[in-house]
Amino acid sequence: MDIRLDPGRYAVVVHLVDRQAEPGMVESGGEPAPGALPDFIVEICASPPGEVGHRTVIDTFDRP
Repeated sequence: MDIRLDPGRYAVVVHLVDRQAEPGMVESGGEPAPGALPDFIVEICASPPGEVGHRTVIDTFDRP
């Protein structure tokens, strides 16, 4: 996927979706059910001018 943005600073948030936790969102073979949400959702918002405090460290998590 290619998302074209104007030059500038952006805040990006990625939401991981746990289909297993949602009743009816996974078929018996483990495939997503029709109408299931994607694996992740990405939000991109332009940062207001002068805003500071962007993350300088990357947090990770262990795979289950």
